Parts: sequence; structure tokens; C-alpha cells
Amino acid sequence: MSEPLYGLQLYSVREELAADFKGTLQRLADMGIPNIEIWGGLPVPAEEAAAIMKDMGFGVSTGHLGSPLVEGGDKNLAIAKAFGLSDYIIPWVPAENFATVEAAKAFAAQLNAAQKVVADAGMGFGYHNHEFEFAKVDGDKTGYEIVVAETNPSVMFELDTYWAQVAGLDPVDLIGKLGSRVPYVHIKDGPADASDRNAHMVAFGEGNMDVSGIVRASLANNAKGIFVELDHCATDMMEAVDKSWAYLKSEGFVS
Repeated sequence: MSEPLYGLQLYSVREELAADFKGTLQRLADMGIPNIEIWGGLPVPAEEAAAIMKDMGFGVSTGHLGSPLVEGGDKNLAIAKAFGLSDYIIPWVPAENFATVEAAKAFAAQLNAAQKVVADAGMGFGYHNHEFEFAKVDGDKTGYEIVVAETNPSVMFELDTYWAQVAGLDPVDLIGKLGSRVPYVHIKDGPADASDRNAHMVAFGEGNMDVSGIVRASLANNAKGIFVELDHCATDMMEAVDKSWAYLKSEGFVS
């Protein structure tokens, strides 16, 4: 079993990147973060950003980008190719796509079609969740379960464990159930409380998430990548990222 890629989803530091792109990346490098997952809103053109990241020694193999099927989707593919991504991940869609059985099946068909386009471009393809995907739409069955069942096995899922817990699920249990369909995970920490989904997130070890348990479950599941992602914090984001990386070090997951 090979070690997974540990890294940071750059959306976490979007404000810092907008203010000082190179300086922020250098601070992340100084923290010892070896891999970064891009998102489509980078404040620097893809080719330039890719060159900067390569020069700094970052590994960049996954990215959050809009569907290649939408109008302008060719631009998303171009960004992915500029970075040489191995896996292309859709980060979000409107909740209505998971609101009914019919909607979930239709969205699964869209993912299947998008996977073929991305595969033709030489990349793997997946979807990253929030919490609304786990609402029940057919008895005890969730929209997420329907989409997983209706997509072909080549469609992967990047499990955001925080949002799964906000939805009332046990992330460790979910990783075990989904198995090989979940090669990537996102980990956040915070209240993880459904009564306040907008509550600020916190550095690893300061919230209610079993971060170490999630990492261990991911390792047992042969994860390809484990990414820190903090959507928003009441404290300084760079400090929260640094503390989160230090937590992973203290638990022996990264060096």
C-alpha cells in the first residue's frame, strides 16, 4: 500500500492568495505542506500558477473545477490540463440535484457523461459533497446513495467528512461502506452541528471531528489523497492551517 498524498485544498486560503499569491504559497511551503489541490478560482492564470507551484516544489494532481459539460466547460478542461491533473473533481452543484430520486438519477447520468469527457482527456473524475446530498429522498435512502449506485465505478467520490458529519453520518463508517469509490477525503474540524452549518471551522484538534480516526480509516481504505480544507475560520486562516498541519505531524501522519 502506497502512502496517500497529504495536502491542502487551496480554497481554504483564497483570500490570502488574492492578496499575495506567491507569498502565501511560500508560507504553505514553509509549513512543510507538500501537495496542494487547486480550485477554479485561482487569482493567477492557470499556466502561470502551475509554473509557480512547480518551481516551489508542490505536487498538484487534483483540482476542483466546474463540469466539463456546461457552457464554457472547455475552459475547465484547459485549466486541468495546464496543471497536468490526474483527477478532476466537481466541488459542488445546487442541492436540487439531490432533492428527489428522479433528480439524483438525472445527476448521476450527468456525472457518467462528464466522466467520459474527462477520461478522454486523460484524467480521472469525481464529485465532492457538502451536507445536502445526505438528505433522505426515498425512505431511508439518500440522494447521495442513489448517485453512487447510478454512476459507473469509474466515477470517484471525494468525501468531505465534515459535511457528512454535519448531515448526521459517521465519516469513519461511511468511508468503510463506500470503499474504493472514495479514494480522496477532505478533513475539516469545527462544531459539525447541523443546527448551524455556517459555524466557523477551527484548527484540527480544536473541534468535534475525530480527525485521527478519519485519517486511519482513510489509510485502511487505501486513500490516494487526504486534504486539509477549512472553508472559513474566526481566527487567522494561515494560523489555522499551520496548526492543522502540526496536528497531523503530532499524530504521526506526516513528517
